[in-house]
Amino acid sequence: MRLNNRPNNEIRPISFELGFLKHHKSSVLMSLGDTKVLAVVSSENRVPAHRYEIGGWLSAEYNMMPGATFPRKPRAISKLRNDGRSVEISRLIGRSLRQAVDINAIGPRTLSIDCDVISADAGTRSACITAGYMALVLHVAELLKSNQIKMKTMEDIILRPVAAVSLGVINDQILCDLDYQEDFKADTDCNFVASNNNQIIEFQSTAEQKPLNQNLLVEMLGVGQHAITQLLDLQKKTLLKAGIVLHHS
Repeated sequence: MRLNNRPNNEIRPISFELGFLKHHKSSVLMSLGDTKVLAVVSSENRVPAHRYEIGGWLSAEYNMMPGATFPRKPRAISKLRNDGRSVEISRLIGRSLRQAVDINAIGPRTLSIDCDVISADAGTRSACITAGYMALVLHVAELLKSNQIKMKTMEDIILRPVAAVSLGVINDQILCDLDYQEDFKADTDCNFVASNNNQIIEFQSTAEQKPLNQNLLVEMLGVGQHAITQLLDLQKKTLLKAGIVLHHS
């Protein structure tokens, strides 16, 4: 039995705190059990060379705070080199959230999504994607409200909702939203990013201990889609309380 008698297909308790930072309205603190991440979106009126005279861009940076784990995780700068894990996760977050927004509709600007892990108990990259989408919507709403983007609506820019969840297999049992004690002993580890209407954005699955059975893979997709539906519904309700209505979500 899982911690707190949590069923295999159940997500840990979730909460979102919008506008968490005083100087950034488009900041979201997400708690997922004992995992806590902070997503902040900002923008600037420039784009990388490959997007010049085409449209905008979206990039993401993932970072784990030194106190997020025990023992302390050293900052990448102390090693005088990039943290390969953080770079890979940053790319995953960026790829995933570019599926949420029409970057050709935002004009010549770059949306930067900063994701910092404050407390880590597994599922951090999935939480950053889920919270990052929320912060992205808040920032686009702010740009529209201040007329920094003109003649566009939210639906013109935000194409679809995006959320993510971790999945795993332990002793041929599929678990949804693994905590650390489950994650480190999983036979198969998976990150599942998706949207509404069963649209899959990214599915990363790695056999850590033994190969994954094909039937379990199909079942895992179903468990993941069920969790994504729950996450999207919570995102929608939270944004609605903030006065943001997205009809396609």
